[in-house]
Amino acid sequence: MKKYRLSTTISIRHYGLLKKHMSKYETQQKVIEAALENLDNDSKQITGLSEEDELWLQIKNIKSVCAIQRESFKILLETLNIDRYRDHVAEKKPLEFIVEVYYQKPLRECSLVEILDALVVLFKVSNLVDTVQYSDDGDHYTLKMTHDFGFNHSRLLKVLNEGFFRSYGAYADYIVSDRSLFIKIYKIDVNPV
Repeated sequence: MKKYRLSTTISIRHYGLLKKHMSKYETQQKVIEAALENLDNDSKQITGLSEEDELWLQIKNIKSVCAIQRESFKILLETLNIDRYRDHVAEKKPLEFIVEVYYQKPLRECSLVEILDALVVLFKVSNLVDTVQYSDDGDHYTLKMTHDFGFNHSRLLKVLNEGFFRSYGAYADYIVSDRSLFIKIYKIDVNPV
């Protein structure tokens, strides 16, 4: 194997780490090579970012709303024009866009489980709901969201998800209440081979 000569300087702290690991790897060369292999293999792990943090970094440039206090958001929801919001969702497809940014592939190439996983991360990150999870219930998945923003917020979440699942090609039923939205998403093969 062809070898390349390196000449560099490092901090005292890193020199101490190099010496410490030489007991395991025997030479400075082997320590550096192992560290480079580790960097190459575990680049995501080294960042130390959670799924939520990764998503925030990916969607930071999509003109998301800045932080707003919960009580202020509740007041805004009281004046919600659901028809105008429905038109906006149909035109801009915000959930579809975020899932495509998250997975770096078209929505139709995502599995239903990938989509549900992304929605859970997204709704946790956005703080639009207090709890979010999904379950596999045999012939369908149930996406469960709870919040304390009132009925208009449940309607907003329904419109947002209706457009999304329609774009994906999945059939879904919705149960809306003052504090929750339950969505049954039926298992179908939207990506036949």
